[in-house]
Amino acid sequence: MPKSWIHLTIGYFLVTAVTGLLMRSMAFVSLPGLRYDYLLHAHSHLALLGWGYMALFLLLLAVFFNPVNGSEISVFKEMKIRVMLVITQLTLAGMFLAFCIQGYAAVSISFSTLQILLSYWFAGWAWSRLGALARKGAKPERGTGPHPGTRQPLSFLFVKGSLLCLVISSLGPWGLALLSANGLKGSPLYEAAIYFYLHFQYNGWFTLGLFAVLLRLMEQRQIAYSVKIVRLLFWLYLLAMPPAFLLSVLWLKIGLAAQLAAALAAVIQWAAIALFCAVLLKARFALSAVFTGWAARLLVLALLLAAVKATLELGLIVPQLAEAIYQSRSIVIGYLHLTLLGFVSCLCLALFLQQGWLNGRGRAVHIGYVSFIAGFMLNELTLFLQGLFDWTGRGALVFVQEAVWAASLIMVTGILIFWGKRKAAQVQG
Repeated sequence: MPKSWIHLTIGYFLVTAVTGLLMRSMAFVSLPGLRYDYLLHAHSHLALLGWGYMALFLLLLAVFFNPVNGSEISVFKEMKIRVMLVITQLTLAGMFLAFCIQGYAAVSISFSTLQILLSYWFAGWAWSRLGALARKGAKPERGTGPHPGTRQPLSFLFVKGSLLCLVISSLGPWGLALLSANGLKGSPLYEAAIYFYLHFQYNGWFTLGLFAVLLRLMEQRQIAYSVKIVRLLFWLYLLAMPPAFLLSVLWLKIGLAAQLAAALAAVIQWAAIALFCAVLLKARFALSAVFTGWAARLLVLALLLAAVKATLELGLIVPQLAEAIYQSRSIVIGYLHLTLLGFVSCLCLALFLQQGWLNGRGRAVHIGYVSFIAGFMLNELTLFLQGLFDWTGRGALVFVQEAVWAASLIMVTGILIFWGKRKAAQVQG
């Protein structure tokens, strides 16, 4: 893999953090030429479609589709993949600039639509390539076992579930276009379509995709895990995905039956996450040879945040608590950051380090990762404390704007440091 793809992806992470800092700065100074709502759209779209999408895209290519022994041509040298990557970069750049300049308008919507179509292309290619690998006899490593009735490793099943959720999530943006065309922009259904997209992105595409990468690394290194448990948790998690979406729209007064389905889905997905963490915990000694230093620390942190996220979702089962959460913008933003900035980003960074795409050694690098984590923790603590103040009617937290601005600055500094000391290895091929 060309090093430029790695650096571009980390660059999206940095730009996302910088736009977040600029938005926080607008509470204190005027920034001519920038509008908060436009910058917010650019920030959120680049976080999901730039940093998050590209990070998982590269990890899936490297871990599942790139030859290990060098006897075949690298997947990154395939013309189709190169074209896909180049068009994606042009689309991301155009989308980000368009959102910064005009917000939601014709140009930015066009680029966003093109990004969705590109994700379809990738999903179709990856699904087909997985099938081809299975037909060639991509046997699972010793101690893992295949998915029943096939020769494919169990990790392949997680990738397919992830790709399925990626495609399903796009129904949200298509729904937004349809609702806007019918004059329903800003309606409850419009908000529900946004939550639909985020749910299948966060809990489906990212979660299942990153878990797939972890499982594949275990299979490649012949680290045994319980096939029965992992297969069970996969199907539990995937089948609970649609009703779990209802947790995001309980404010629509969806009825008792739907509320019960949402509650059951929350419990099932929490149990699935707990089972997956238990599987990794059981294999911790073998994994310690695969994840070392900062890769290991970030992996542990990411799994802890996944458990916290799933536990918080259980709180939505309580009607009074759910209502308080929906009414607090700070808690909603805190949850979104906990998922993408915490769980997804920390796990992606851990896997980047494990692949040798980032440098995990040296005092400066240590300061960089500590700064990023400290900024993230300060941001979450401030947002959830403000949510608690909203819930108890105590008003605004003292120095809340200053605290979230400082958190953003610390995170930007951390990313700059560990990326500045980067050591992106040339992936084979």
